[in-house]
Amino acid sequence: MSAQLVLSLSSVPNQFRWCWRDAQGNTEKAVTGDQAKLQSVINAQGKSSIETWLILPGEKCVTRELEYNEKEKKHLRNLLPFQLEESLIGDVEDIHLAIASPRNGKISIAYADKDWIKEQIERIKNLGLDIIRCSVLPLIWGQNSEANEWIMAIYEQQLHVHYGADLGFSVPLSQSARALTLLLAERKPESIILRAADESSIAELESILPAALQELPRTHEIKSWNQNLSMTSVDLCQGEFSRRLPVERWWKLWKSVMTFAGICLLIALVSLIIQIRQLNKENLQIRAATEKAARLAIPQGKLTNPERQVANLLSQLQPTHQSAGLMELLSISLPAVSQSADVKIKALNFSQETGELAISLQAKDFSAFEKITSQLKERGLSAEVLNVNAQGESQTARLRIHK
Repeated sequence: MSAQLVLSLSSVPNQFRWCWRDAQGNTEKAVTGDQAKLQSVINAQGKSSIETWLILPGEKCVTRELEYNEKEKKHLRNLLPFQLEESLIGDVEDIHLAIASPRNGKISIAYADKDWIKEQIERIKNLGLDIIRCSVLPLIWGQNSEANEWIMAIYEQQLHVHYGADLGFSVPLSQSARALTLLLAERKPESIILRAADESSIAELESILPAALQELPRTHEIKSWNQNLSMTSVDLCQGEFSRRLPVERWWKLWKSVMTFAGICLLIALVSLIIQIRQLNKENLQIRAATEKAARLAIPQGKLTNPERQVANLLSQLQPTHQSAGLMELLSISLPAVSQSADVKIKALNFSQETGELAISLQAKDFSAFEKITSQLKERGLSAEVLNVNAQGESQTARLRIHK
């Protein structure tokens, strides 16, 4: 775990107090400065985002202890704002409410002006900080919730009082006497802890204690504001201000890569569109050439699918069986017939279904038919003489030829 920045908003405008907190919870000496000084410290870290524990001034937040019914425990976030309506000056919708862990029918809440908190969080994020926790100053010092003991501290001329589990407030020293008197009218501690950065501040704190607190046992702590910080106090990073995925930070890291990838994708898309247009143009040219070639075989009629129509036409010229086609039978048969000078062809007939060629011949004697039949058989065809008739000095016959 890297060092965490603890950043406290000062009661003085445009002033901050900060320190670094390690994984063991140890803190370095706190530094005070304006926004420009804080920005230089952040830039020196060389990180795109620094985990930050933001601490709000106590005078900007109000803490209360409310009661609840165990049956309503699941709906506390929706029900508690209505318990505050009568005590609020403004509208309940204008406040940001944070709730602590419920305990024995009681629950502590902290609320502040929603617009003010939003403004502060946006300002901190714009410095390059990632807010992982948000607390209120009087509540950051550990306190035993079971023991009735108050922590009273003086820092930056303000009185900070932590008087119960997740309950506390901050007021200017000029108003401390009245604030303590009002608090004592509601409750009284059994002991107190007086805390300040030096002995003079402890003495000043002793001087403002009401008589009711003067008689109580007390302990002095000489510590800076950022010592012994407690992580158990109520966290204001709830509801609308809950910590979410750092999408903005991720976008800043990957913006250039995503931009380059987008440009590459756009170039690829444009190239693909151009290629598709070229292919479409070539396809139209091929279709035109195909139709032109098909017209040579099919001079008349409508061409709806030239490839299929030409294929059907070719299939009609082939026999349905495995026998030879017309052109093959003619190329073998006709030369054999032409070798006999006294033989004449009277008719030709081809059956596509059977693949048989029938030739009607006329010759002077029957031996011419036998001679042709023998020649056809030598050339691998089956041939037989059918329907021989004598007509005067000549004879006619029909040869059935197939493969």
